[in-house]
Amino acid sequence: MTRYSICSIRGVVIVLMDTTTGMIFGKVYGTVEQEIDTQNAIPEFFEYMNFSLTSADVGTSGMTVQVDSTCSLDSSCKETSGPWTTPRPITVGGSIDGGITRSWTGAQTHGAEKAFLISYELTLNVGGLSGSTSWGGDGEPGDGQYWVRCDFKVSARAGCVASAFTPTFEVSKQYSEARQYIGMVQASMSTHPGWEGRGQPLHRESNEAEATEEPQRRLRQHVHRQQEHPSAGAV
Repeated sequence: MTRYSICSIRGVVIVLMDTTTGMIFGKVYGTVEQEIDTQNAIPEFFEYMNFSLTSADVGTSGMTVQVDSTCSLDSSCKETSGPWTTPRPITVGGSIDGGITRSWTGAQTHGAEKAFLISYELTLNVGGLSGSTSWGGDGEPGDGQYWVRCDFKVSARAGCVASAFTPTFEVSKQYSEARQYIGMVQASMSTHPGWEGRGQPLHRESNEAEATEEPQRRLRQHVHRQQEHPSAGAV
């Protein structure tokens, strides 16, 4: 995961049941690969998805697969139908792929922002058997992994980012003493600065009040320069 992309590979197991009696007839095993790419100056994001059917306890002749995804429960996210919303044939050893384009359609005024938690449901059908599996939603596998936030925080234009990404600075193993020193500092300070999962995130300023004040101060300076020199460039 980066600030502008989300990648995942997950194994899925789908239990196939008789749609009339509810009797279980077998299981299907597969792999779902996903990549979501966002753009910081365009309020839309693109997803590539691939599903591979690796094995099954039942015959797969005539089997179809489709994926339904939910970007938002309101109308603020527009999603292209793509190739996934209609049943597509698949058999053991085969794979299918396709893309989905989504866009933020809500009120895009400065200060506005919208977070989208994308969830998925994959359904298999063959004969009178059907089964499905879900991920990405609350309490489901991958809960919280597929967050995308759209706003004006990155540039003057609306754009989208992978909001769950935590920027990380890695120190190479060849600098063992530096790694040890950083670890000692993180462990000994009460705030454990920069210690992922245990401490506070790093800021440009060590004081929390100054960390909050700094961007506000720079904004005020910029506005003042704009007033004095209207042709001054944007920050």
